[in-house]
Order: sequence, then C-alpha cells, then structure tokens
Amino acid sequence: MLVSSAYAQASGEFMGGSQSSQVFMLVALLAMVYFFMIRPQNRRLKAHAAMLASIEVGDEIITGGGIVGKVTRIVNDDDLMVEIAAGTVVTVKRARIHSVPSKDMNEIAKKAVEAKTKKS
Repeated sequence: MLVSSAYAQASGEFMGGSQSSQVFMLVALLAMVYFFMIRPQNRRLKAHAAMLASIEVGDEIITGGGIVGKVTRIVNDDDLMVEIAAGTVVTVKRARIHSVPSKDMNEIAKKAVEAKTKKS
C-alpha cells in the first residue's frame, strides 16, 4: 500500500515543484548562460574588431601564428605589409592578427563605442 500511494502523489508534480517553478528555473538558467557566456564573448569580439580597425603604420603586431612584426604599409582594408625581420616584408591579412601589444584593447573599445554614439 505504501508504494502505490507514493506513485499517486508524484503523478501531478515533478520532483516536488510546480510547472511554473520549472519554467522559472529554465528562464533563470538561460539568463545565467547569457550573462556569463554569451555577453562576455560578444564584448571580446567587438573589442578585437575595434583593435583590428585601429591598426596604423608603425604598430607592432602579433599574428595568429605567433609571428611578431611591424606594420610598414596598409595596402587596403584587408591586407597589411609587415616587416618581420630586417629587409623581410610579408603581406598579412588583417583578420589573422591576434593582438597589438602596444595598444590597450579596452581603451580602443571605449573610443569605438563613444564614436558610435556620437554618430547617432
């Protein structure tokens, strides 16, 4: 008799919670995923894009492959001429640049956001 009454009590509820509390927990979980994973990643992507857009002649860069060089000429929006050794100049795609050590990405991102808000 004890087992059958336990099944009868559990049939209407799942693990002791109502359906509205389950929906609330799902929404809370999705909000946590957004604020702890998606939003920081989007910020990093925007900061990296602003850093790539701010590259100028004379900046020291590090490519995705780990090559360190100095920008000697900007060919077009996508290509840069980079001197990696004395007399050795290579063409590097802007999208393949990992970082610009001489520039602070946070400051660049703040300036990009300020410029964007001024245009609006």
